[in-house]
Amino acid sequence: MKFSHLFGAVLGFIVFNVSSAADDPLAATYEAHGGLQNWRSQGTMMYDLHLTYGESVASDHQEIDLVNRNVVASNSDYGVGFDGQNLWLDQSGETGPLFPPRFYLWTPFYFLGAPFVFADDGVVKTELPPAEFEDQEFRVVRVTFESGVGDASDDVYHLYIDPETNRLRMMRYTVSYFASAAGKPTDALPESAILYQRWNETAAGITLANKTISYAWVDDHISGEPRAKMNFSNLRLLQPRPTPARFAAPPTATLVE
Repeated sequence: MKFSHLFGAVLGFIVFNVSSAADDPLAATYEAHGGLQNWRSQGTMMYDLHLTYGESVASDHQEIDLVNRNVVASNSDYGVGFDGQNLWLDQSGETGPLFPPRFYLWTPFYFLGAPFVFADDGVVKTELPPAEFEDQEFRVVRVTFESGVGDASDDVYHLYIDPETNRLRMMRYTVSYFASAAGKPTDALPESAILYQRWNETAAGITLANKTISYAWVDDHISGEPRAKMNFSNLRLLQPRPTPARFAAPPTATLVE
C-alpha cells in the first residue's frame, strides 16, 4: 500500500481471510466498533473527505469496494481511481489531489477503516505492555506486516486502545514507503501519531472515525502543530458491492504509476 510522511498506510490489495479472530488481540476492539463479521458483510464504503494539510485544503467524494479494495475519489476538478489493474487520473479543473494519486487513494480509507483493516491477511499483531497517553493508561497492540504485503511491509503501527470502551483512541506509526522506494534504509524512521477525535455511528452498526488529527510523535508524546486533519462525513456502508464500472477510467483519463 502507499502513503506519505503525513499519514502512512499499508495500502494494497489484500483479500482478508474469514478465520476466527478469537485469539486476535484486537478482537474486543473489533466488537467495540461494531463487529468483524459485520464489517466483512459490507461490500461498499462511501464518504465525503475534507482534508487540511498545512495551508492546503481539499474535499472529494470517495467510494471503495471493500472486497477487492478498488477505489475512486472525485470532485468537480478531478477523478482518480483504481479498477483492479490500472491507476488513473482524470483532471478537468485547475486542481488535482493534494498528494500523488497512488498514495492518496488508499491512505484516508486505511485510517478510516481502522481497526478492521488490521484483520486483513498478512497482518501480525502483538499485545504490548500498557502505556500512558493524555494521563490515561491504554492497551497497546503492535501491528507489523509479513514481508511483501502491500507496498510498505516495513510499516509499524502501535494502536492505543481505551481499556474501558475497547475503542481505538490513537495510533503511532512509521512510514516506510518513500524510504523503501528510494532504496534507503528504513531503520530509525521518525514516528507520527493520528488521534481519533470523533466517531461516526453508521446505520450498518459499525463505528468509524468522523475526525482525525495527525502530529509528529517525539519522546513518547505528540509534538508541534497538527500536520493534517481529516473530516469524514456522509459515511455509508452498504452490503452490495459497487459495480466494476464505478472504478473504470473515463476516456479522458491518463494512466499513472
